[in-house]
Amino acid sequence: MPEHEQVRSGAGGNFRLGPDLEWLAMGTEAGNLLVTLACAELFLVLVRYREINILAKRSSQRTSAEQRELGRGLARALLLELLVFIPASVILAWIAIRPWFMRISIVRWASAGSAFLPDAWLGIISYAFPFATVRRVITRVALNSLNGFAATGSRSGNLRATEAPSAPPNQQGKVTRA
Repeated sequence: MPEHEQVRSGAGGNFRLGPDLEWLAMGTEAGNLLVTLACAELFLVLVRYREINILAKRSSQRTSAEQRELGRGLARALLLELLVFIPASVILAWIAIRPWFMRISIVRWASAGSAFLPDAWLGIISYAFPFATVRRVITRVALNSLNGFAATGSRSGNLRATEAPSAPPNQQGKVTRA
């Protein structure tokens, strides 16, 4: 066997990794990061299956509500989530959570049986937090702001369009028009 190839044991038996693929081996930082990312992306598929089904339908099969969702950018939103937000969330969790996460006794116990299981758990966690949590908070704040604007607009909407707002009262308390 050449010196630059390594033999790894797995469920399917022994297999060889050449020097260009050694970084993918389980137990290496890059391999573990890929497991975390893959699990987060797969969890996205499970969580967003409804939206993915809408995208997979032909336009004749979609309801009018589904067609509106598609017109409002459903495909772009899923693509951004898949390519930008999930990887950012995984990297953030990898940097901020993983060092603490790997010290938990049950995680250490689970990693004794499977080298990639803790990273798979971290992938699922990194989808749920911080990405989904931050998205939920931002959505809630945006909706509350819109509700506040709508309430302000409905209160000031009592004036007729042709009616000018009244001038402040003069010294005798009478309202004068400009």
